[in-house]
Amino acid sequence: ARQRGEGEGFELVSKMKKLEDELWQRGRVHRVVLTGGPCGGKSTVMSDLVQMLSEKNFVVFTMPEIATEMFNWSGGRMWSDFAEDGPADNETWAQLQYEMTSLQMHVEDSILMMARQSLTKRRMLPDPPRGAVILLDRGVVDNVAYCTEEAWSMVQEKLGTTTARLRDRRYDHVIHLVTAANGAEKFYTLQQAEGNGTESARHETSEQARAMDVKTQQAWLGVKNHHIVSNEGKDFAKKREDVKNIVRRIIGDPVTVERKSRWVCDFLSRDEVKRLLRLDPQAGYMSFSEVRSTLLSDKVRLQKRTMQDRTLSYFYQDMKEDGTVELQFEMDAWHYQKKFRASEAGHETAVKDASVGAEGHTFDSLEEQIITFIYNGTFIRSHFFQTPAKESMLVVEVEASPEDAAQKLPRWLRPKGTVDELCPCSKLLALA
Repeated sequence: ARQRGEGEGFELVSKMKKLEDELWQRGRVHRVVLTGGPCGGKSTVMSDLVQMLSEKNFVVFTMPEIATEMFNWSGGRMWSDFAEDGPADNETWAQLQYEMTSLQMHVEDSILMMARQSLTKRRMLPDPPRGAVILLDRGVVDNVAYCTEEAWSMVQEKLGTTTARLRDRRYDHVIHLVTAANGAEKFYTLQQAEGNGTESARHETSEQARAMDVKTQQAWLGVKNHHIVSNEGKDFAKKREDVKNIVRRIIGDPVTVERKSRWVCDFLSRDEVKRLLRLDPQAGYMSFSEVRSTLLSDKVRLQKRTMQDRTLSYFYQDMKEDGTVELQFEMDAWHYQKKFRASEAGHETAVKDASVGAEGHTFDSLEEQIITFIYNGTFIRSHFFQTPAKESMLVVEVEASPEDAAQKLPRWLRPKGTVDELCPCSKLLALA
Protein backbone atom coordinates (compact mmCIF):
# COMPACT_ATOMS: atom_id res chain seq x y z
CA ALA A 1 0.00 0.00 0.00
CA ARG A 2 2.88 2.31 0.80
CA GLN A 3 4.47 1.66 -2.57
CA ARG A 4 1.14 2.22 -4.29
CA GLY A 5 0.74 5.54 -2.44
CA GLU A 6 4.24 6.65 -3.40
CA GLY A 7 3.52 5.73 -7.02
CA GLU A 8 0.28 7.67 -7.04
CA GLY A 9 2.02 10.65 -5.44
CA PHE A 10 4.75 10.62 -8.08
CA GLU A 11 2.14 10.39 -10.83
CA LEU A 12 0.24 13.35 -9.33
CA VAL A 13 3.41 15.46 -9.14
CA SER A 14 4.23 14.56 -12.74
CA LYS A 15 0.74 15.60 -13.91
CA MET A 16 0.92 18.85 -11.95
CA LYS A 17 4.29 19.70 -13.50
CA LYS A 18 2.98 18.96 -16.98
CA LEU A 19 -0.05 21.19 -16.35
CA GLU A 20 2.20 23.94 -14.99
CA ASP A 21 4.40 23.74 -18.10
CA GLU A 22 1.36 23.90 -20.39
CA LEU A 23 -0.06 26.91 -18.57
CA TRP A 24 3.30 28.70 -18.71
CA GLN A 25 3.61 28.05 -22.46
CA ARG A 26 0.13 29.39 -23.17
CA GLY A 27 0.40 32.56 -25.22
CA ARG A 28 4.18 32.24 -25.52
CA VAL A 29 4.30 30.38 -28.85
CA HIS A 30 3.63 32.63 -31.85
CA ARG A 31 3.08 31.02 -35.28
CA VAL A 32 3.79 33.64 -37.93
CA VAL A 33 3.35 33.01 -41.66
CA LEU A 34 5.34 35.09 -44.15
CA THR A 35 3.54 34.98 -47.47
CA GLY A 36 2.89 37.11 -50.55
CA GLY A 37 3.41 37.18 -54.27
CA PRO A 38 6.68 36.08 -55.88
CA CYS A 39 9.73 38.24 -55.09
CA GLY A 40 8.18 40.00 -52.13
CA GLY A 41 11.30 39.84 -49.94
CA LYS A 42 10.45 36.86 -47.71
CA SER A 43 13.98 35.41 -47.56
CA THR A 44 15.58 38.66 -46.39
CA VAL A 45 12.75 39.46 -43.97
CA MET A 46 12.94 35.94 -42.50
CA SER A 47 16.65 36.48 -41.75
CA ASP A 48 15.93 39.92 -40.28
CA LEU A 49 13.39 38.42 -37.90
CA VAL A 50 15.61 35.51 -36.86
CA GLN A 51 18.32 37.95 -35.82
CA MET A 52 15.97 40.39 -34.09
CA LEU A 53 14.01 37.77 -32.15
CA SER A 54 17.11 35.83 -31.06
CA GLU A 55 18.55 38.99 -29.55
CA LYS A 56 15.24 39.64 -27.77
CA ASN A 57 15.53 36.27 -25.97
CA PHE A 58 13.00 34.33 -28.04
CA VAL A 59 13.47 30.75 -29.20
CA VAL A 60 13.13 30.93 -32.99
CA PHE A 61 12.15 28.17 -35.39
CA THR A 62 12.04 28.60 -39.16
CA MET A 63 10.36 26.52 -41.83
CA PRO A 64 11.31 26.80 -45.51
CA GLU A 65 8.83 26.97 -48.37
CA ILE A 66 7.78 23.39 -49.04
CA ALA A 67 7.03 24.05 -52.74
CA THR A 68 10.61 25.21 -53.29
CA GLU A 69 12.00 22.21 -51.39
CA MET A 70 9.94 19.78 -53.48
CA PHE A 71 10.94 21.65 -56.64
CA ASN A 72 14.61 21.17 -55.71
CA TRP A 73 14.09 17.52 -54.77
CA SER A 74 12.65 16.90 -58.23
CA GLY A 75 15.62 18.50 -59.95
CA GLY A 76 13.45 21.38 -61.10
CA ARG A 77 10.99 19.14 -62.95
CA MET A 78 8.03 19.16 -60.55
CA TRP A 79 5.75 21.56 -62.41
CA SER A 80 6.44 20.23 -65.91
CA ASP A 81 6.53 16.48 -65.17
CA PHE A 82 3.96 15.91 -62.46
CA ALA A 83 0.97 17.06 -64.46
CA GLU A 84 1.08 17.49 -68.22
CA ASP A 85 -1.47 20.31 -68.15
CA GLY A 86 -0.43 21.76 -64.78
CA PRO A 87 -3.30 23.12 -62.67
CA ALA A 88 -5.74 22.44 -65.52
CA ASP A 89 -5.37 18.69 -64.85
CA ASN A 90 -7.42 18.80 -61.66
CA GLU A 91 -7.07 15.21 -60.47
CA THR A 92 -3.33 14.89 -60.97
CA TRP A 93 -2.62 18.42 -59.77
CA ALA A 94 -4.77 17.85 -56.67
CA GLN A 95 -2.65 14.79 -55.82
CA LEU A 96 0.52 16.91 -55.93
CA GLN A 97 -1.08 19.61 -53.79
CA TYR A 98 -2.36 17.00 -51.32
CA GLU A 99 1.11 15.50 -50.91
CA MET A 100 2.63 18.95 -50.54
CA THR A 101 0.02 20.09 -48.01
CA SER A 102 0.25 16.87 -45.98
CA LEU A 103 4.03 17.15 -45.78
CA GLN A 104 3.83 20.78 -44.74
CA MET A 105 1.26 20.06 -42.03
CA HIS A 106 3.42 17.27 -40.64
CA VAL A 107 6.53 19.47 -40.52
CA GLU A 108 4.56 22.35 -38.97
CA ASP A 109 3.21 20.04 -36.26
CA SER A 110 6.71 18.73 -35.55
CA ILE A 111 8.10 22.25 -35.21
CA LEU A 112 5.26 23.24 -32.87
CA MET A 113 6.07 20.23 -30.67
CA MET A 114 9.75 21.22 -30.66
CA ALA A 115 8.92 24.82 -29.73
CA ARG A 116 6.78 23.74 -26.78
CA GLN A 117 9.42 21.27 -25.58
CA SER A 118 12.15 23.92 -25.84
CA LEU A 119 10.13 26.31 -23.67
CA THR A 120 9.46 23.54 -21.14
CA LYS A 121 13.14 22.61 -21.01
CA ARG A 122 14.33 26.21 -20.59
CA ARG A 123 11.57 27.47 -18.28
CA MET A 124 13.62 27.06 -15.09
CA LEU A 125 16.77 28.72 -16.42
CA PRO A 126 17.99 31.88 -14.63
CA ASP A 127 17.02 33.86 -17.75
CA PRO A 128 14.20 31.84 -19.36
CA PRO A 129 13.12 32.66 -22.91
CA ARG A 130 10.35 35.20 -23.34
CA GLY A 131 8.62 32.79 -25.70
CA ALA A 132 9.00 31.00 -29.02
CA VAL A 133 8.31 32.28 -32.52
CA ILE A 134 7.75 29.92 -35.45
CA LEU A 135 8.43 31.69 -38.76
CA LEU A 136 6.88 29.88 -41.70
CA ASP A 137 7.78 30.62 -45.32
CA ARG A 138 4.17 30.30 -46.51
CA GLY A 139 1.37 28.31 -44.86
CA VAL A 140 -0.77 25.51 -46.25
CA VAL A 141 -3.50 27.99 -47.24
CA ASP A 142 -1.11 29.44 -49.84
CA ASN A 143 -1.73 26.29 -51.86
CA VAL A 144 -5.30 27.48 -52.51
CA ALA A 145 -3.90 30.18 -54.81
CA TYR A 146 -2.23 27.54 -56.99
CA CYS A 147 -5.32 25.35 -57.50
CA THR A 148 -8.57 25.52 -59.36
CA GLU A 149 -11.62 25.45 -57.12
CA GLU A 150 -12.28 21.85 -58.11
CA ALA A 151 -8.71 20.71 -57.42
CA TRP A 152 -8.66 22.34 -53.97
CA SER A 153 -11.99 20.69 -53.13
CA MET A 154 -10.31 17.34 -53.85
CA VAL A 155 -7.40 18.29 -51.55
CA GLN A 156 -9.77 19.24 -48.70
CA GLU A 157 -11.66 15.97 -49.12
CA LYS A 158 -8.44 13.92 -48.95
CA LEU A 159 -7.29 15.87 -45.89
CA GLY A 160 -10.66 15.61 -44.18
CA THR A 161 -10.72 19.30 -43.31
CA THR A 162 -11.68 22.73 -44.64
CA THR A 163 -9.80 25.87 -45.61
CA ALA A 164 -11.28 27.74 -42.64
CA ARG A 165 -9.99 25.13 -40.18
CA LEU A 166 -6.53 25.14 -41.75
CA ARG A 167 -6.48 28.93 -41.68
CA ASP A 168 -7.85 29.52 -38.18
CA ARG A 169 -6.37 26.66 -36.15
CA ARG A 170 -2.80 26.49 -37.41
CA TYR A 171 -1.58 30.11 -37.50
CA ASP A 172 -1.66 33.18 -35.26
CA HIS A 173 -0.52 35.89 -37.69
CA VAL A 174 -0.13 36.13 -41.47
CA ILE A 175 2.17 38.80 -42.92
CA HIS A 176 1.69 39.34 -46.66
CA LEU A 177 4.64 40.91 -48.51
CA VAL A 178 3.34 42.35 -51.76
CA THR A 179 5.35 41.25 -54.81
CA ALA A 180 7.98 43.63 -56.14
CA ALA A 181 6.11 43.37 -59.45
CA ASN A 182 3.52 45.68 -57.88
CA GLY A 183 5.10 49.01 -56.96
CA ALA A 184 8.79 48.04 -57.24
CA GLU A 185 8.89 46.58 -60.74
CA LYS A 186 12.56 47.20 -61.46
CA PHE A 187 13.49 44.88 -58.58
CA TYR A 188 11.37 41.93 -59.72
CA THR A 189 13.49 38.85 -60.45
CA LEU A 190 12.95 35.11 -60.91
CA GLN A 191 15.88 34.33 -58.62
CA GLN A 192 15.52 33.59 -54.93
CA ALA A 193 17.72 35.56 -52.51
CA GLU A 194 20.09 32.64 -52.21
CA GLY A 195 23.38 34.20 -53.14
CA ASN A 196 24.22 31.63 -55.79
CA GLY A 197 22.07 32.74 -58.71
CA THR A 198 20.12 29.50 -58.96
CA GLU A 199 16.56 29.65 -60.20
CA SER A 200 13.90 28.35 -57.86
CA ALA A 201 10.27 27.30 -58.16
CA ARG A 202 9.51 30.93 -59.04
CA HIS A 203 8.75 31.19 -62.77
CA GLU A 204 6.08 33.90 -63.13
CA THR A 205 6.25 36.96 -65.33
CA SER A 206 5.58 40.34 -63.67
CA GLU A 207 1.95 40.26 -64.78
CA GLN A 208 1.52 36.71 -63.49
CA ALA A 209 3.22 37.68 -60.22
CA ARG A 210 0.73 40.50 -59.65
CA ALA A 211 -2.18 38.15 -60.35
CA MET A 212 -0.72 35.52 -58.01
CA ASP A 213 -0.25 38.16 -55.31
CA VAL A 214 -3.97 38.97 -55.45
CA LYS A 215 -4.91 35.28 -55.38
CA THR A 216 -2.71 34.74 -52.33
CA GLN A 217 -4.32 37.66 -50.48
CA GLN A 218 -7.74 36.30 -51.34
CA ALA A 219 -6.79 32.79 -50.14
CA TRP A 220 -6.04 34.18 -46.66
CA LEU A 221 -9.14 36.39 -46.40
CA GLY A 222 -10.81 35.82 -43.04
CA VAL A 223 -7.64 34.94 -41.12
CA LYS A 224 -7.76 36.60 -37.69
CA ASN A 225 -4.55 38.67 -38.01
CA HIS A 226 -3.79 39.53 -41.65
CA HIS A 227 -1.05 42.14 -42.19
CA ILE A 228 -0.47 43.51 -45.72
CA VAL A 229 2.93 45.15 -46.36
CA SER A 230 3.00 47.00 -49.69
CA ASN A 231 5.78 48.67 -51.70
CA GLU A 232 4.02 52.00 -52.12
CA GLY A 233 5.94 55.07 -50.97
CA LYS A 234 8.85 53.13 -49.50
CA ASP A 235 12.13 51.45 -50.35
CA PHE A 236 12.94 47.87 -49.38
CA ALA A 237 14.64 48.95 -46.14
CA LYS A 238 11.41 50.62 -45.00
CA LYS A 239 9.40 47.56 -46.03
CA ARG A 240 11.66 45.38 -43.89
CA GLU A 241 11.28 47.75 -40.95
CA ASP A 242 7.49 47.67 -41.35
CA VAL A 243 7.55 43.89 -40.96
CA LYS A 244 9.80 44.09 -37.92
CA ASN A 245 7.40 46.55 -36.34
CA ILE A 246 4.51 44.15 -36.93
CA VAL A 247 6.44 41.43 -35.11
CA ARG A 248 7.42 43.85 -32.35
CA ARG A 249 3.72 44.44 -31.73
CA ILE A 250 3.07 40.69 -31.72
CA ILE A 251 5.65 40.06 -28.98
CA GLY A 252 4.68 43.16 -27.01
CA ASP A 253 7.73 45.33 -27.70
CA PRO A 254 7.66 49.04 -28.53
CA VAL A 255 7.51 49.94 -32.21
CA THR A 256 10.51 51.70 -33.71
CA VAL A 257 9.57 55.00 -35.33
CA GLU A 258 12.94 56.72 -35.21
CA ARG A 259 16.00 55.84 -37.21
CA LYS A 260 18.96 54.21 -35.49
CA SER A 261 22.11 56.10 -34.61
CA ARG A 262 25.51 54.46 -34.23
CA TRP A 263 28.29 55.73 -31.97
CA VAL A 264 31.86 54.86 -31.03
CA CYS A 265 32.16 55.03 -27.23
CA ASP A 266 35.06 55.11 -24.78
CA PHE A 267 36.09 51.49 -24.54
CA LEU A 268 34.76 49.26 -21.80
CA SER A 269 35.21 45.50 -21.79
CA ARG A 270 32.20 43.25 -22.20
CA ASP A 271 32.60 41.97 -18.62
CA GLU A 272 32.62 45.53 -17.30
CA VAL A 273 29.46 46.41 -19.24
CA LYS A 274 27.80 43.25 -17.90
CA ARG A 275 28.70 44.30 -14.36
CA LEU A 276 27.40 47.84 -14.83
CA LEU A 277 24.14 46.59 -16.36
CA ARG A 278 23.50 44.29 -13.41
CA LEU A 279 24.03 47.21 -11.01
CA ASP A 280 21.94 49.71 -12.96
CA PRO A 281 18.23 49.56 -11.96
CA GLN A 282 17.19 51.20 -15.26
CA ALA A 283 18.62 48.35 -17.36
CA GLY A 284 16.21 45.72 -18.69
CA TYR A 285 16.84 42.21 -19.99
CA MET A 286 20.13 41.34 -21.63
CA SER A 287 21.16 38.88 -24.33
CA PHE A 288 24.66 37.94 -25.41
CA SER A 289 25.97 36.74 -28.75
CA GLU A 290 29.19 36.28 -30.69
CA VAL A 291 29.41 37.09 -34.38
CA ARG A 292 32.06 36.33 -36.96
CA SER A 293 31.69 38.38 -40.14
CA THR A 294 33.76 37.68 -43.25
CA LEU A 295 33.81 40.30 -45.98
CA LEU A 296 34.17 38.44 -49.28
CA SER A 297 34.11 41.63 -51.35
CA ASP A 298 32.98 45.22 -50.93
CA LYS A 299 29.37 44.08 -51.28
CA VAL A 300 29.25 40.47 -50.05
CA ARG A 301 29.56 39.15 -46.49
CA LEU A 302 29.19 35.83 -44.68
CA GLN A 303 28.14 35.82 -41.05
CA LYS A 304 28.15 33.20 -38.29
CA ARG A 305 26.18 33.97 -35.10
CA THR A 306 26.46 32.11 -31.79
CA MET A 307 23.77 32.95 -29.25
CA GLN A 308 24.10 32.69 -25.47
CA ASP A 309 22.46 29.24 -25.48
CA ARG A 310 25.17 28.19 -28.01
CA THR A 311 22.74 27.84 -30.92
CA LEU A 312 24.32 28.71 -34.28
CA SER A 313 22.95 30.48 -37.33
CA TYR A 314 24.58 31.40 -40.65
CA PHE A 315 23.79 34.17 -43.12
CA TYR A 316 24.76 35.33 -46.60
CA GLN A 317 24.47 39.11 -46.95
CA ASP A 318 24.62 41.69 -49.73
CA MET A 319 25.87 45.00 -48.33
CA LYS A 320 25.14 48.65 -48.96
CA GLU A 321 27.87 51.28 -49.14
CA ASP A 322 27.23 52.32 -45.52
CA GLY A 323 27.77 48.77 -44.23
CA THR A 324 24.11 47.93 -43.60
CA VAL A 325 22.52 44.80 -45.02
CA GLU A 326 20.57 45.22 -48.26
CA LEU A 327 19.58 41.57 -48.85
CA GLN A 328 20.26 38.44 -46.83
CA PHE A 329 19.21 34.85 -46.35
CA GLU A 330 19.85 32.18 -43.74
CA MET A 331 21.80 29.07 -44.72
CA ASP A 332 22.87 25.85 -43.05
CA ALA A 333 26.37 25.09 -41.76
CA TRP A 334 27.30 22.99 -44.81
CA HIS A 335 26.54 25.77 -47.33
CA TYR A 336 28.26 28.33 -45.10
CA GLN A 337 31.46 26.28 -44.99
CA LYS A 338 31.27 25.62 -48.74
CA LYS A 339 31.00 29.32 -49.57
CA PHE A 340 33.65 30.22 -47.01
CA ARG A 341 36.15 27.70 -48.42
CA ALA A 342 35.41 28.78 -51.98
CA SER A 343 36.18 32.38 -51.12
CA GLU A 344 39.18 31.46 -48.99
CA ALA A 345 40.62 29.73 -52.05
CA GLY A 346 40.26 32.99 -53.95
CA HIS A 347 37.26 32.10 -56.12
CA GLU A 348 34.89 34.99 -55.49
CA THR A 349 32.57 34.04 -58.32
CA ALA A 350 32.14 30.60 -56.79
CA VAL A 351 30.18 32.33 -54.03
CA LYS A 352 27.93 34.05 -56.57
CA ASP A 353 27.36 31.50 -59.32
CA ALA A 354 29.46 28.41 -58.50
CA SER A 355 31.86 29.06 -61.40
CA VAL A 356 35.63 28.78 -60.99
CA GLY A 357 38.48 30.91 -62.20
CA ALA A 358 37.92 34.26 -60.53
CA GLU A 359 40.98 36.32 -59.81
CA GLY A 360 42.37 35.81 -56.30
CA HIS A 361 41.42 38.32 -53.66
CA THR A 362 41.90 38.89 -49.96
CA PHE A 363 39.05 39.08 -47.51
CA ASP A 364 38.78 40.40 -43.98
CA SER A 365 37.16 38.83 -40.94
CA LEU A 366 36.02 40.38 -37.69
CA GLU A 367 34.98 38.61 -34.51
CA GLU A 368 32.81 40.61 -32.15
CA GLN A 369 30.82 40.12 -28.99
CA ILE A 370 27.41 41.75 -28.68
CA ILE A 371 25.32 42.65 -25.66
CA THR A 372 21.73 43.67 -26.37
CA PHE A 373 19.71 45.34 -23.63
CA ILE A 374 16.86 47.73 -22.92
CA TYR A 375 17.63 50.92 -21.03
CA ASN A 376 14.74 53.15 -19.95
CA GLY A 377 12.62 51.56 -22.68
CA THR A 378 15.24 52.11 -25.42
CA PHE A 379 16.70 49.17 -27.35
CA ILE A 380 20.54 49.31 -27.38
CA ARG A 381 23.10 46.97 -29.00
CA SER A 382 26.75 47.18 -27.94
CA HIS A 383 29.55 45.71 -30.09
CA PHE A 384 32.96 44.76 -28.62
CA PHE A 385 35.78 43.97 -31.04
CA GLN A 386 39.35 44.59 -32.15
CA THR A 387 40.09 46.36 -35.41
CA PRO A 388 42.54 44.80 -37.89
CA ALA A 389 45.08 47.19 -36.31
CA LYS A 390 44.40 45.49 -32.92
CA GLU A 391 42.63 48.52 -31.46
CA SER A 392 39.87 47.64 -28.99
CA MET A 393 36.60 49.36 -29.84
CA LEU A 394 33.09 49.67 -28.45
CA VAL A 395 30.29 50.64 -30.85
CA VAL A 396 26.69 51.11 -29.72
CA GLU A 397 23.48 51.24 -31.77
CA VAL A 398 20.62 53.22 -30.28
CA GLU A 399 17.03 53.20 -31.55
CA ALA A 400 16.84 56.98 -31.46
CA SER A 401 17.76 59.95 -33.61
CA PRO A 402 21.35 61.26 -33.34
CA GLU A 403 20.06 64.33 -31.48
CA ASP A 404 18.40 62.21 -28.77
CA ALA A 405 20.83 59.28 -28.58
CA ALA A 406 23.13 60.77 -25.93
CA GLN A 407 20.18 61.17 -23.55
CA LYS A 408 19.09 57.57 -24.18
CA LEU A 409 22.46 56.02 -23.26
CA PRO A 410 23.51 55.05 -19.72
CA ARG A 411 25.81 57.64 -18.17
CA TRP A 412 28.66 55.16 -18.07
CA LEU A 413 28.59 54.83 -21.90
CA ARG A 414 30.36 57.92 -23.22
CA PRO A 415 30.16 58.50 -27.01
CA LYS A 416 33.21 59.92 -28.81
CA GLY A 417 31.79 60.24 -32.32
CA THR A 418 29.81 58.49 -35.00
CA VAL A 419 30.72 55.18 -36.61
CA ASP A 420 31.21 56.88 -39.97
CA GLU A 421 33.77 59.24 -38.41
CA LEU A 422 35.75 56.88 -36.18
CA CYS A 423 35.21 53.23 -37.14
CA PRO A 424 37.46 51.94 -39.94
CA CYS A 425 35.70 48.59 -40.33
CA SER A 426 31.99 49.38 -40.25
CA LYS A 427 31.30 46.99 -43.13
CA LEU A 428 32.39 44.10 -40.92
CA LEU A 429 30.16 45.01 -37.99
CA ALA A 430 26.89 43.11 -37.49
CA LEU A 431 24.82 46.29 -37.54
CA ALA A 432 21.06 45.94 -37.30
